[in-house]
Amino acid sequence: MSWINVVLTVLSSANMVGDLVKTTTMENRAKKIYSKIDEKEKEISKKIDAKIKKEFQYVYSEINSLKIVIRFLFFISLILLILFIISLIFIIFVLKYKKII
Repeated sequence: MSWINVVLTVLSSANMVGDLVKTTTMENRAKKIYSKIDEKEKEISKKIDAKIKKEFQYVYSEINSLKIVIRFLFFISLILLILFIISLIFIIFVLKYKKII
């Protein structure tokens, strides 16, 4: 009876060792899979960041070009306003010279 107990003990300890080995190999596989997932996640986030930076650069360049156009139009409107005021003054002087006013 004791040799059966010894055999069963040896078999159960071998089974526990096998379970431990299976558990550690599964843990190692899980760690490898998680590290691969992390690498893929980093690659995807880098790609997304690069695309976002490109889009922001495009938007910033468009905003800068619009600023230039607005400044140009503002200066043109100022020049036209000054010319209008000068023409009004000139008309007033001409009308005074002709003694209409």
